[in-house]
Amino acid sequence: VQERTLSAILVSALKLALNEIFTTISRSSLNMVNCLIPGCGNRTGRLRADRGKVKFYRVPRVITFQGEFTHELTATRRTLWLSAIGRDDLTETKLENNRVCSQHFVSGQPSQNWDRSNVDWVPTLNLSRTTH
Repeated sequence: VQERTLSAILVSALKLALNEIFTTISRSSLNMVNCLIPGCGNRTGRLRADRGKVKFYRVPRVITFQGEFTHELTATRRTLWLSAIGRDDLTETKLENNRVCSQHFVSGQPSQNWDRSNVDWVPTLNLSRTTH
């Protein structure tokens, strides 16, 4: 009787552990972020030993509440980013859920909004011109 009870407890514990593992896997795949640059293939949750740690950055938003200069500057930057990404299938949902990875910036990250003369104001490396 004790063996059956112990077996039942172990089976129950194993089921709970497996359920937790699959729940974690499901959540992480739902939150997976892909690089928006065509042909890049970088995404979160994927180890890239050949490229080191890859970080992901949102496409800049247009800032409308800090004056006309900031509005125009950030609108220009967003337009240039979208042009650099070079995809004709971008939607607001895709832009919200995906990012541009660090492999497309000289320094590995985008510059600040105000630093327009910085080479990393817009992604410039490893860009391809393909439509999806």
